[in-house]
Amino acid sequence: MAGITSSSAQTAQHVNTLTRFIPILSWLPHYDRSWLRGDVIAGVTIVALLVPEGMAYAELAGMPPETIFYAAPAALLLYAILGTSRQLVVVVSSVQAVMSFSIVSDLAPAGTAEFIVLSSALAIAAGTVAILAGLLRLGRIAQFFSASVLAGFVSGLAVVIAVKQLPKLFGIEAASGNVWVRLYDLLNHLPETHLLTLVIGVGTIVLMLLLEHYLHRIPSALVAMVAGIVVSAVFGCPNSA
Repeated sequence: MAGITSSSAQTAQHVNTLTRFIPILSWLPHYDRSWLRGDVIAGVTIVALLVPEGMAYAELAGMPPETIFYAAPAALLLYAILGTSRQLVVVVSSVQAVMSFSIVSDLAPAGTAEFIVLSSALAIAAGTVAILAGLLRLGRIAQFFSASVLAGFVSGLAVVIAVKQLPKLFGIEAASGNVWVRLYDLLNHLPETHLLTLVIGVGTIVLMLLLEHYLHRIPSALVAMVAGIVVSAVFGCPNSA
């Protein structure tokens, strides 16, 4: 009898250890089918937001826009298996995209096969470090970062992203270099603005803002992106990068 009890205790201990590292094993067997409708709606909502943002952030990282369709599903699936928070949302990050580009662009020209390989290697390396940091409980280090430093970093990042996207809004070939070089080049080439591209770009921004203000349940970013693509294809707008 004691042997059976000991064996049961060991089995329970193994199960607890396994569910600790793979949390999906603890809640999936008890999943209530009545939750499925809400989960499907939540999933569609995340996709509607993730696709347009991911395509834009992939370009910020110097990668093809379709990269989001390879990277995002893996991250979402892994979090469903390994995550423990029902409120946390896995999304793409403009911060990581810009930092990735700034690192890899010093090693290889953007758009080349070498650049894509190095960007992928950097993503794998960063993910490995993040996993190790999680296992070692190093998340508390973040509380030592000053709020003013973080605010300055985010503000500077917003400026960098905006300046990199402005040439596309005007239909002008984007220059390389830092923010000031890009701004100077943009101002010099303003007379070359493609008027139809500018109108479509401003129109999609206005459409997105109006949808967010009046129709909250509609994925404004996705609708604006699809509308912009359709109108650009109809009128044959140039693809400036």
